[in-house]
Formats: sequence, structure tokens, C-alpha cells
Amino acid sequence: MLRRPRTWVTIAMLNALPTLVAILLAVTDVGPRSGTGPAFLSAVLTDGTLYPLAALAIVLPLFLPVAVAMMAGEAVAGEAQAGTLRYLLVRPVGRTRLLVAKLISIVMFVLLTVVIVAVLGYVVGMLLLGDGDSSGLVSGVSGTSLTGTQIAQRTMMAVAYVTLSMLGVAALALLLSTFTDSALGAALGALAFLIASTLLLTLDAAAALQPYLPTRYWLAFVDLFRDPILWRDLVRGLLLQGGLPRRLPRRGVGQLHQQGHHQLSAPMPSGSADLGGGQRRWGGPEQQRDRAENGRAAGHLAVRDLAGAADALHGEVECAVEPC
Repeated sequence: MLRRPRTWVTIAMLNALPTLVAILLAVTDVGPRSGTGPAFLSAVLTDGTLYPLAALAIVLPLFLPVAVAMMAGEAVAGEAQAGTLRYLLVRPVGRTRLLVAKLISIVMFVLLTVVIVAVLGYVVGMLLLGDGDSSGLVSGVSGTSLTGTQIAQRTMMAVAYVTLSMLGVAALALLLSTFTDSALGAALGALAFLIASTLLLTLDAAAALQPYLPTRYWLAFVDLFRDPILWRDLVRGLLLQGGLPRRLPRRGVGQLHQQGHHQLSAPMPSGSADLGGGQRRWGGPEQQRDRAENGRAAGHLAVRDLAGAADALHGEVECAVEPC
């Protein structure tokens, strides 16, 4: 995943908006003056070391879920559409293990993205918004002072929380990816569910459902910068997001099994080109590289099996000549 240029293009686009917002806050008067306005924005304008918190809050509600849904939606559906899923399924790897590996790779992408957003937010905040007073203390969201060590520790906790908050999005898009050959369709399905969840949060009639909606506690990481930390929403958010990956991929295993049978029994893609000698090639460079890697892995497994069979046959011959 990290070798694909579009992964880094996505990360760059996610970092562009927080950087633009920081520039606007520094060179214009669009933000409230220090000490006025919302406590969160006032604290950020007072000290640039809190800008990683603002950067995460900017990308989390919309842009980060879109990126995660696109990546997760392509995890299985993209392989099926490109014709490379069959080469993954011929390996002696269980469907559950395959889905878990896909989910872990998506979580690693989210972690890398969130870390880059936080680091770049810190650099941009220090350069454009200043580093506060000379005492080394930073005013938190609740108005009390926090040390630089506390800010660093709580920023790392916020990065971990935001990463785990995307588990629900990744699991849902991965589940939908096993039902379709369209990566875009799987991503749009997950985004439609998240939009519905966001709309239900605004309706008083849906008050009974709101504690169970996946988007309910996304911004709870702001409570990490209060003194003392308010743990209630943080714990609820972790429990809610942690429960989804345990359920959704399990339901996708059966569907992946059916999709695997369809892929293995389906004919070669009609758009493939005959290279002579019965060899065929299709797709772009990424699909061809994946196919080559899967072919090498299958070759290594075949060689290993043949070597094991040869050793066993050699042992039987020796026992036949000289009793073991």
C-alpha cells in the first residue's frame, strides 16, 4: 500500500487543509482574539503547540473517513475487479486471516496519516502561531495550564484515539468490499452509513440511538486536553469502535468465500492481451506487480511441497533397503 503513489497523494491532500487553515489564521483576522470565542479555538490561537489538536479536528469529521473508506473499499473489491483476488485465494491462507491482514494494513495507513497530520500541525503551529509564553506552560481547553510533557503525552494519546476511531469505518467498508466488485460502491456505501449516523446525531427523536452511532464520540479526544481529563466519552468511544471490527469482518468471511469461488471459476478477463504460449496479461502496472508477487509466492510454496515429498520418498526408499 505504501508503494502506491496515490497513498502519498491522499496523505498530502489530507495535510493541505490544516496547513491552509493555519496560514489563514496567521495572516488574517478571521479567528477570534486570544481569550475570546470558543475555548478550544482560543487555546489554539494562544499557543501553536496545540495546533496538532486542531489539525486532527479538521480532518476527522469528513476527510479522513473518506480516505479510509476508499482504501478499505478497495481492499477486496479492488482485487476482485483487477482479477488478482484469485491469486490470493489459491494460497493456503484462511479467509479470516486474509481479512484481518487487510484490516491491519488499513489501520497502519490511518496511523501513518494521523501521525503525519499531527507532526505537520505541530511544525506549522509553531512557525505561524507561536509557542506561547516563556514559562513553558500551555493553556489547555479547560483554561488550566499544562506542561510541555503533558501536551506531548496527550497528543500521542489523541493520535492513538483518532486511529482507533477509524476502525468502525474500515471494518464497515471492508465488509461491503466483500459483497461487490466495485471499490467505489463499497466506499460510497460506508460513507452513506456515516452520513446517516451524523444526521441522526442532530435529531432529538433519535436520542435512544445516538450512544451507539459510530460518529458519536469521534471528537472526544479534545477531552484529553482538559485538566482533569474527562474519560467518560473516551472510554465509550473506544468500546464502540472496538466492537465493530470483531463483528463485521466475521460476516464478510462467508461472503469472501463465495466471491472466491466466483473468482476462481470465472474466465480470464476479456480485456486481457494474449502474449503467446497461453500467457495472458491485463491491468496496469500495480495489478501486474501484484500478480507477479503472488505467482512467485505460489512457486515458492510448490517448490517447498516438492522438496518435502522428495524427502519423504527418500526416507521410504532407505527403510525399504535397510529396515528402519
